[in-house]
Amino acid sequence: MSTPPWLSILIPMYNVRDYLSACIDSVMAQWEPGIEAVLLDDASTDDTLALAQAACQRHAGRLQLVQHGYNRGISAARNTLLQHARGTYVWFLDSDDWLIPGAVLSLHACVNRHPPDLVMCDYRQFREGGSLRRRLKDRCRVSTFTGPSRRVETDRETLVLHLIRAEQFHAWSKIARRKSWAQAPFPEERTIEDMAVVPALVAGCDRWIHLPEAWVGYRIRANSLVRTRTASMQTDLVRAVYELHKAVMKLPGYQTQGALHRTINRFSLHYIGTVAAWRHEVGRDQPFLVNMPEILGTLFPQGVEEALGEVRSWSWRHSVARIRDRYARVGWLA
Repeated sequence: MSTPPWLSILIPMYNVRDYLSACIDSVMAQWEPGIEAVLLDDASTDDTLALAQAACQRHAGRLQLVQHGYNRGISAARNTLLQHARGTYVWFLDSDDWLIPGAVLSLHACVNRHPPDLVMCDYRQFREGGSLRRRLKDRCRVSTFTGPSRRVETDRETLVLHLIRAEQFHAWSKIARRKSWAQAPFPEERTIEDMAVVPALVAGCDRWIHLPEAWVGYRIRANSLVRTRTASMQTDLVRAVYELHKAVMKLPGYQTQGALHRTINRFSLHYIGTVAAWRHEVGRDQPFLVNMPEILGTLFPQGVEEALGEVRSWSWRHSVARIRDRYARVGWLA
């Protein structure tokens, strides 16, 4: 029986012919024995599949290809990839992004030295178009974690607190043991899937570490799904925030640790406030299949007004006023 790889790099693809080669090349440039790289084509309608097949021929034995018979979405693609993975650790990589040189070497050194259940890395973002000043600024390292770095930690509430403060939930900045990812399947037929899996992923990790090193190049595309605001995406955002908040409420420190309580309340009030703004501006006549009074009553049993008062601070006083106004305009303040 062959030794299983130490790392599975899993790349879901859908209509990314303009970006796929750069992604694959960045992975193959860092390939070493003990790594498996698996592509999944989610029924692309452009040349993505042909490009992937050609890459697999060039990198025979190093690159595998899986296909969906019809388009099922990013969550289903990641779940299928996870079913095919054999590595001890799993690293999801979006097909329009790429691995920065040295990333795999740094990860291997980390898991050999410690070894944690979860490794969090930073990234650099690259925006298509825009001013030269903005594009140069984008190339700075973006931190995905506000807590302790470069040492293994075991306190789960510290992990949750600083993940929420950083507001960087993407799956590709979190390399975890395959058994940990197996406990956190991505919700299919939903968007905002990265935030939705955080509670289950955190629950499956006892040892974690953040390395303040940029390992991923994140491409910001003008037509990216994350930049689209539809009724279904707003609904999924509310559901993801609700599920994350409820998971945090179950932690022992939620009632005793003021920082955790204030952080999740501030986070939820802010993001649901963005949905309220969308609802007021463009979404009043669009279907919105969530019961907001029930959701807000569960998350803020003391009422939204009191919750806003609890998170108000000198630096956040203007934000509280703006969020309160957003809730009031759509009747969510009571």
